[in-house]
Amino acid sequence: MSIFGYSSPFAKFVNRLVDVIVLSLLTLLCSLPIITIGASFSALYYVLLKMVRNQDSGVVWSFFKGFRENFWKGTALWMIMSVVIGILGMDFFLLSNIAMDYGDLVRILLVLISAFVIMVGNYIFPMQAQFENSVFGTIKKAFIVCFMNLPRSIILLLIMGTPIVILLFFPETVYFLPVFCVAAIPYLKSEILIRVFEQYMPKTEVRDPDEEYVNRKKDAWRDVASKMRPPVASATGEAGTPDSEDIMSPDSSGEEHVANKEPDPGVVE
Repeated sequence: MSIFGYSSPFAKFVNRLVDVIVLSLLTLLCSLPIITIGASFSALYYVLLKMVRNQDSGVVWSFFKGFRENFWKGTALWMIMSVVIGILGMDFFLLSNIAMDYGDLVRILLVLISAFVIMVGNYIFPMQAQFENSVFGTIKKAFIVCFMNLPRSIILLLIMGTPIVILLFFPETVYFLPVFCVAAIPYLKSEILIRVFEQYMPKTEVRDPDEEYVNRKKDAWRDVASKMRPPVASATGEAGTPDSEDIMSPDSSGEEHVANKEPDPGVVE
């Protein structure tokens, strides 16, 4: 296989790199009114979460589809987050301009609070793009998911700090790195986020239309097969439902009957 072939790893890398650059430009363009930053980043994660699952079907079309679907809730989430950011920024400003006792202790406390807010914020727009919830439901569940996946939340926080480290060692990258990182950093975070979200998604949930059609056919066949199976006699000689081992055993068609697992209602509705 040629290194420049369409299906070569190099070509896939270049294609993905171009997609990330296009997403960065789209996100910046749609964030210019400031108030639409939330909708823009919700749309960005709408595309990226599909991209890392290899389910993307056109970057530009998917971005504007996600922008339209998440506009109102994404905007409301951004307004709430901007208030929190403004309060923290004002606290740092006052701390740096007003002498007070235990100033260093207060500064450390503010840094810890800011780090916690960033860790929770890392989940808000991706969850808005992935799950259907109310605005405050998304915020509440972002807190829960952040605590339940604390090691990964810390990794996401470190990824957020990567551009700062690069700028410290390579100041000349200041001319292009911030623009590129608008989508590049969320892309790296999405690789972790999909592993977090899969824990709270129904096992039968399907996001691809072709796969949905195939699964509907499988589910229909399993329903028919389960109705055709004779009842299993219990230890008392009475007919009853099959036990857990029998449910998992293959039927005459060679397929297995697997009980569906419901999502955790405490995390994702």
